Amino acid sequence: YRVPPPLRRAGAGPPPPPPPAAPPATTPMPTPDPNAIADPAFPVGFDRFFAIRPEHFPAIVGINSEIEVLMLNHGNADTTGAVVELSMNDWGVTYGGWQPMSTLTYDVLAGNNAVQSFNHVFPSRAHVCLRARITNPGTGGNSNPWNDITQVNLQVLNAGEAYTLFIPFGNAADEEIVVSGTQILCLTNGTVGPCAMAVISGTARRMLSDALPVLHDAPGFGQDDVMGPNSEQIARLELPYVPDEGLTVVVEAVMNGETNNVMLNVVRTSVAGLFNEAHLCCIKSVRTRVLLEVMLADALEAYEAGECKKAMKLLRMLVQKAMLLECDLDPDEVRCIEQFVLKLVDAAIMIAHEKTAQDDAHEKDGASQLASLQEAHFFRRQGLYEAALMEAAKAC
Repeated sequence: YRVPPPLRRAGAGPPPPPPPAAPPATTPMPTPDPNAIADPAFPVGFDRFFAIRPEHFPAIVGINSEIEVLMLNHGNADTTGAVVELSMNDWGVTYGGWQPMSTLTYDVLAGNNAVQSFNHVFPSRAHVCLRARITNPGTGGNSNPWNDITQVNLQVLNAGEAYTLFIPFGNAADEEIVVSGTQILCLTNGTVGPCAMAVISGTARRMLSDALPVLHDAPGFGQDDVMGPNSEQIARLELPYVPDEGLTVVVEAVMNGETNNVMLNVVRTSVAGLFNEAHLCCIKSVRTRVLLEVMLADALEAYEAGECKKAMKLLRMLVQKAMLLECDLDPDEVRCIEQFVLKLVDAAIMIAHEKTAQDDAHEKDGASQLASLQEAHFFRRQGLYEAALMEAAKAC
């Protein structure tokens, strides 16, 4: 039953205003936990390989690379103004050799994450280790300082059936350090652990111990070794077998209690494959393109005929010509030429590896050839391509 509103006489004026509405219910603000503390951190375990994410793998010399860095906050308090220092090391497994690159500032909510990025142009070709380190945890504090540092070490190398890599171990400090626990690991199915090469023999799958990577002349391998201040030691990593899908090898050492490592992504290819990968389609001048392609074909023909010295000479002439042409090219063409030259240098070093392996099979003394290969790799990393070619040619 509804009660009708009271009757109003004509001219009685406007109706009375409605009663004021009740104020809305308010939710009390939570009282901050005085014991809450942040935990700015980087991922650990296999996920650590995703903490530092370069735009290009590998980075291209002279080309800007955007590098993202992921920070987590495992704590129960927000943090603002956390500072991360980025640095790089371009000389193998080195203690105290980090060079500053950039700093980033983060505001990260509790139980959340944030990504910041910076730009960097690498001046020369080399294996580069990138490291991120939390130098200031920000306003929220830091409940666990043991997850405040991470690094990633990536490089793509061309490898054949058997390959020898030279891994520099360095001490960039002004004091002696102790190196221990040096070991070889492999990345298999997303997990870093002991290497186990699986190969196919008929219909049976078996594990071959003689297919495993072997490390020679490395400090801290099986014993504790002392490295003098500002010194280096070159180790030799032999890869007797590389699967069709490639191989990722990690060489790790403990230097004065600090773990340093280098990660090498090795892919299978051949000299002819590298010649074919040296594309020149991006060169606008047909005359320039034809000139370089004719010289490339002559070098490949000499290699296939077994004329090692002639092939090396032609490759060196080709690299010299290509680098002289850079003065007349636009920036995109220069980048194309640089990638072209790098393929040729890798092809020359692979020819030298093949020649060294042939001489080893005939029981020839390969000590001088290995020394030349070591120098060739060094000059390649430094971007001194003609010098790398001259050293590689000594294997002939």
